[in-house]
Amino acid sequence: MGVNSLVLGVLAVTLPEWLVDLLVILFAVIVFMAGAFLVLDAWGLRNAARLMEAGSFV
Repeated sequence: MGVNSLVLGVLAVTLPEWLVDLLVILFAVIVFMAGAFLVLDAWGLRNAARLMEAGSFV
């Protein structure tokens, strides 16, 4: 964790434009992963609700 902070600090001083691009890409990846997990969770909950309505849920 400390090494990451040191690297980001050096990049902020030497290559600020590249650092912004990197952080935007990381943020986009995190948002995409969160969205994918939410979709999968909603799909699983919908399937569980259908099973409970059908009486197949034990």
